Amino acid sequence: MNGGPWAGAQELATRGSYNVLIGDSVFYRPDEESFESSHSTFLRSFSKGFFWEVLKVLSPPPVLTVKWRHWGVFDGTYKGFAPTGALIEMFGMSVATVGDDMKLLEVEHFYDPNHFLGQLTGGCPVAHGDNHTEG
Repeated sequence: MNGGPWAGAQELATRGSYNVLIGDSVFYRPDEESFESSHSTFLRSFSKGFFWEVLKVLSPPPVLTVKWRHWGVFDGTYKGFAPTGALIEMFGMSVATVGDDMKLLEVEHFYDPNHFLGQLTGGCPVAHGDNHTEG
């Protein structure tokens, strides 16, 4: 993600995709989350789903470049922050290399996880500490 260290399929399966793909930030600490707890956090925050869609394909195989959107309605708590019912969107780009059989060989993602997580916390978990709910 964002030119950082590579993670293989086994690491994603062991640590959890949220923990690997979000990384460490003021809004999220992957070292405090297990695979299960990270998925539970986001399933609770987006109970109706957190969808991913390709908006535009910018280059053809074998090296695909795509612009995408990940989105859902913030209808559950996020780490003590009350749901707002707002549409939360995250935009990014990915560069994927595929083989002759069109199976994914590797992929790089580029996006701002802090912008995404800031939408769940009102921008700053410290400055907005009074917006927390219990649980």
